[in-house]
Amino acid sequence: MARPGPVLRQPPRPVRRRRSRHRPSRPADHPRGPRPGRRVRCPRRRLSGLGTDQADRLTTAGRHQGATCVLNLATDVAHLRDLPTDSSLDHWWADTPASHRRDIRRQWHRACEAGLVLDPLTGHQMLPYLAEFTGLAIGTAERHGTALYGPDMFEQLAQVPGAVLLAARHHGHLVGGMYAFLHNRCLYLWASGIDYQHPLGRHAYTWLMTEAPRWAIEQGAHHIDAGRANYQAKKRLGYHPQVLRTVVHLPTDADTTADALTNLSRRLGEQALHHHPNLPW
Repeated sequence: MARPGPVLRQPPRPVRRRRSRHRPSRPADHPRGPRPGRRVRCPRRRLSGLGTDQADRLTTAGRHQGATCVLNLATDVAHLRDLPTDSSLDHWWADTPASHRRDIRRQWHRACEAGLVLDPLTGHQMLPYLAEFTGLAIGTAERHGTALYGPDMFEQLAQVPGAVLLAARHHGHLVGGMYAFLHNRCLYLWASGIDYQHPLGRHAYTWLMTEAPRWAIEQGAHHIDAGRANYQAKKRLGYHPQVLRTVVHLPTDADTTADALTNLSRRLGEQALHHHPNLPW
């Protein structure tokens, strides 16, 4: 499955004092290179969100290019499902775990019968509704003990090609929504917000997690990525976990940083393996 390319992050270069203009010139036959006694530092680079094959290739390439310390660490889990090629949800339901399929379909049907409808908003269409959605997203995140979002974040990302707000409406009221990105025939679910005070709020998340793939199928998508965390809910919905890795290039004297990153990977793995014991972390 094709995924967006890795993100290369490199810290800004430190500001250095300007040297005097009146320094002696280098002789024409003087060999170029670092001055004697000066330490050459490898720049720190981090490439994250990689599949296992991508990470292995980048690790090998880094070592071939002379990087002294290259870390290849598991750091996250994506939750993926293939989408059926026909426009119905029959194959989608068939691939949903049988132990949860009946309850998920029941919640979806009840919400549909109660009048919940999907309103996909793309680009500038979503701007008038982002303040309301931001409030729902902040409230939903706080229920899980985190504060992740702000209105400026959603407004800026609305201009990204493929950005869509899948709004769940009941007689014009925003009951919930999912902020997502359609890229390379894959729908990436990113942020959700639910109005749990609304009578349909308890069905809205499951309903959206069914309507999102239905909308993606209509757009010609082949896959859906349900995002990170919330392992148990996505396992019930039939998503398959895929380990994401981070490749880090460090200077030779960064043992403390390397140990800290390795320990962080281990602790993240403990959380993931609690829900997916057979995950190749």
